[in-house]
Amino acid sequence: MAFRGTGAPLHARNLRALLGLLRTIEHNLEPKDRVPPWFEYVAENPRFPVSAREPFDVGLREDAMTFLRNQDSRMLNHERKAKPGEPTVRMGVGVFRFEEEVLPSAGAPSRIKRPGLRRNRMKGRRRRR
Repeated sequence: MAFRGTGAPLHARNLRALLGLLRTIEHNLEPKDRVPPWFEYVAENPRFPVSAREPFDVGLREDAMTFLRNQDSRMLNHERKAKPGEPTVRMGVGVFRFEEEVLPSAGAPSRIKRPGLRRNRMKGRRRRR
């Protein structure tokens, strides 16, 4: 892999996060009776006001950093308690925000339904081996 400019550490971190998300999705496509699912939920709102992006981002950053510091401490605690020679894995937890443009043809619904949290799972599709 080759990086141009000075952003190599940033690019590597972003690719690691993308790979982690893809591994979680791949893992969660396995049948539940073979492997327990990994945490993978999304909170989304299809009609979020553009004017609220900045204050939302400020609150998200504060909440997410508190959450991530707590998870980092928990992972460090488990690392310190590991038995000598015990097998280890790279464990990570990520938080990210996304948005997409709303298509003009998508009219407003007649009633507002709270979207809530959703597990990003492809229903009815299992990977073939």
